[in-house]
Amino acid sequence: MARKLIFAALLFILIIAGSVVSMADEDNNAVINNNTNIEIPLEADGNALNNFTVNIPEYEAAASGTENAADESYSAEAVLEKYGSLFFDEEVQSDIEFISIINIEHDGKSKNVGDYVISALVSNEADLDYDESLILMIFIKKDNKFELLTDPVEGYAWFLTKVSCPNIGKDNPNHIRFIVFPKNNYKNLELNVNLQITDMEHVIIAPSKPWEKVKKSLLNMQQSLEYLFNKINESE
Repeated sequence: MARKLIFAALLFILIIAGSVVSMADEDNNAVINNNTNIEIPLEADGNALNNFTVNIPEYEAAASGTENAADESYSAEAVLEKYGSLFFDEEVQSDIEFISIINIEHDGKSKNVGDYVISALVSNEADLDYDESLILMIFIKKDNKFELLTDPVEGYAWFLTKVSCPNIGKDNPNHIRFIVFPKNNYKNLELNVNLQITDMEHVIIAPSKPWEKVKKSLLNMQQSLEYLFNKINESE
């Protein structure tokens, strides 16, 4: 009889505990669905893991809509049309630096000798708000005119973009112009105030073909033999 009473008591306790856990789960779900950011501590094998944040889609959509509204007012075409005479003035160069450490390296994934990757870092001297982005436009001088080498790029801390340089050979350098400005200032750009214009030359040396290397080696060998024979004749 005592065993039956003990068993009944344990069963009753388990039922009550299950109800409490169920109610707690429902409360937690309600909190997650009704708050923007909830930090929830997780545990695994007795060790607390880093908290993660749950974002509500409605708030994310609202934030995205705000950013899209700002982007809609900006147009690269309109900027080029408005500031073309300044952007493409060959005599213009700026002292201000929004980007620095510009690197131009061949794209190792491409077999085209003219395919390159351009990378640049935002300068420490750039006076920007933490959420302010920069626009980078890259042009190449072709037939005495500047043409976009790639689509304009937007960035915050660094830039990385691929380009195809058309000019090959040491006597045919690529004249590249970098134009950089804060996106928020596109309606009122002024050189050395909120506009950087930097020019660079990049020379691409075409790799030698296998036959050309053999031909050069044979020529060097021929010259060496001629030199040796001349020395022998002089000694006689």
